[in-house]
Amino acid sequence: MSRRTVAPLARGVWLLVLLTAPACALAIRAQCVDSSQVIDFKVRSVKFRSLFGSTPKRLRQTLEAHRGEPYSSDRASAYINEIVNYRTGDPVQQKYESLIANKLKLSVKGGKTELECVRVVDPAECAKAFPGSTQCVDVTIRRYFVELDVLDSSPQLLPLPRSTLTALYAAIPRPLLALNPWIGAAQDSRFGLSAGVDTVTDLLDLHSLFAEPAPAAPPSPGQGAVAPPASPTPAAAADDDLVVTVTPGGGTGCCPDEEPPASANANDTKLLLRMTGQKSLSKDFYETSTGLTLERTKPLDVFQNLALEAKFVARHLPRGEGDLLTNGAALGFATDLRLKDGPFKLLNVGGKYRWSRNRFFGAAVAAPGEVGSESGFEARVVADGNIAQGLTRAALWFDGGSLDHGGSYRRFAALVGYGKEFALPRKKELRKISPPSLGGRECWTSLPEDSEKNQPTVGVELLAGAGRAWGDEPEYARFYGGSPPGQFLYDELSAQTLTDFPAGPVIRSLGRGQAGVASGGVTRGANSYWHANLNVSIPVRAWSSPLIPHEWVTLSAPRPEEAELSARIPAGGMVCRDLKATLKTLVRVSGVNLLVSQQARDLLTDDQKRDLRLTNKPNRTPDEDARLAAAQQEFARGKERVKPEIDDLFAREILPITDFIADHANLISVKPLLMFDAARTALTGGRGGRTRYGVGGGLQVNVVLARFEFGYIAGINRAPGDVGGHFVGRLIMRRFF
Repeated sequence: MSRRTVAPLARGVWLLVLLTAPACALAIRAQCVDSSQVIDFKVRSVKFRSLFGSTPKRLRQTLEAHRGEPYSSDRASAYINEIVNYRTGDPVQQKYESLIANKLKLSVKGGKTELECVRVVDPAECAKAFPGSTQCVDVTIRRYFVELDVLDSSPQLLPLPRSTLTALYAAIPRPLLALNPWIGAAQDSRFGLSAGVDTVTDLLDLHSLFAEPAPAAPPSPGQGAVAPPASPTPAAAADDDLVVTVTPGGGTGCCPDEEPPASANANDTKLLLRMTGQKSLSKDFYETSTGLTLERTKPLDVFQNLALEAKFVARHLPRGEGDLLTNGAALGFATDLRLKDGPFKLLNVGGKYRWSRNRFFGAAVAAPGEVGSESGFEARVVADGNIAQGLTRAALWFDGGSLDHGGSYRRFAALVGYGKEFALPRKKELRKISPPSLGGRECWTSLPEDSEKNQPTVGVELLAGAGRAWGDEPEYARFYGGSPPGQFLYDELSAQTLTDFPAGPVIRSLGRGQAGVASGGVTRGANSYWHANLNVSIPVRAWSSPLIPHEWVTLSAPRPEEAELSARIPAGGMVCRDLKATLKTLVRVSGVNLLVSQQARDLLTDDQKRDLRLTNKPNRTPDEDARLAAAQQEFARGKERVKPEIDDLFAREILPITDFIADHANLISVKPLLMFDAARTALTGGRGGRTRYGVGGGLQVNVVLARFEFGYIAGINRAPGDVGGHFVGRLIMRRFF
């Protein structure tokens, strides 16, 4: 391998190390001790572990007030209560949670706040903090938290979860909240080492985002820090902070029959400023796009949204042995249709008019090159679905262009992808245990003893595509294949990799835009192509850490759907419930009921919504009682109307995703990766056609917000001029919120 190839790959590896080091450090728990071992030690610090490690000033001051107090096992409950009260009562936190949720189609989330670690501080450090004392502790509180945009299914099935840490928005820079970036990096022999960014900002939210909310009301006299309970809270009852929130609509809560709040509905209209860019760090290639999108959203309607977009693009891309430079503008539309029946759940339909100025220079065209402008129309249909519990995506593109110097051309392309994690079953045997975290009480479980790790899964991804061009297509509009710029199965529907016409077949043994057809001693673009690609990721149990940890949080009697379990345990026996099972149950019960309540409330008139607010009004008049009763009756009818549809929505779309996240998603995982490609490019009539093959392997690393893939693919049955193989590397970071 040449030194030029090693250098960018080494930089990518170091970047991966920098990303993984904090996660690995947080996983080290060797210094944590049981609270009973440090009774009356002085508290040096109380910290709350949150996303980006930042704590708002108000909460930080509350926690710092405990410095110097004696520690006892019940103090953790007081710290947890203070954090929970801050999350649910701070106006800044509430405002930004509402704004972030409004960017999602349908958000379902659940969390649990608990004591993470009590660490004994070195005696010398204690003496510095508290002269005359050598015994002190640092206390860390954490909150497990999972949020899913359940109607945007494709990114959720990617084993690339957001952090399980809660975001405390008051401590996060406002520009980061406004831009909500996607960040990526890639290594490609033709394009070079590159970095990319994709930001999206709702301009209608900017004022609310940067404006300061009204300050929280000061505590009443005597209401300082939350007092500890009179006696330690039983561990089995520690699920008080497990909640489910369903948005849009603002409904939150933990109780199955909770009515939705009277706050205004989420804003259905958005004006999105989207800026994307990818720049090679070692070559002149780049790709940028800036656009405005006016979008109207109704997440649970048949037409989920309607978007009108205007954008400007500028590109310098490789095409075979030449370079393509493009400046252009486009005006288009897109809409998402939610389908109730069939294997596909979401249909994205879009089209646009484009104008571009193109300059193509290379050995495949006569000097001084191919220069001109064109106008044309494009159309696309992208379908997302779930077949056999595997993510399925299919897409069709069509476009046609008219050249300024005469002539026209048309192109058609299709691509189908399928991805699934095949779980490797582990033996389950019913047994009785007495977990210390549940106070030593006896309960039954069928989970295996080694449940600290997730059930391992073998990941399989398949792609198959084809394309055809006919007419007077210019050289730059022909097909050049190679390593893809994105990930078809997992990219957002609004991503440029899906909205733009495919450049050519996926063949990863070559760099971006290198796979053409050898003709007359030069590489030319193809008129037709097909390709098939396979990825298989193999689990290594020791190289993974679960997103939702296996921790016992409560116990309960067998549920009605657990008839088989009820028959096997003694009468009166209790079932152990871990955090995974509890979160899934909350989504099944509270999530359904909350969404039913929200949708039923949307059916009410404004007067009926106002009448519902009379529920908690003291000393109601007879007229108010009558209005409240009428509104409640209409609200109940609305629940009966919408519940079958909501039950079906959860059964088909939400529960499979949340179950997968709870049972299989990892906070960090390292998997060996096997890769195989086959692709054929040809000129009109099949001239110069050759089927290329690529075989290779590498590693797939998932760390919190990032996925890193690295590998080498050897070229087999190469065309003249093809390289022997290709190192591929890709770092992808999901949007932060």
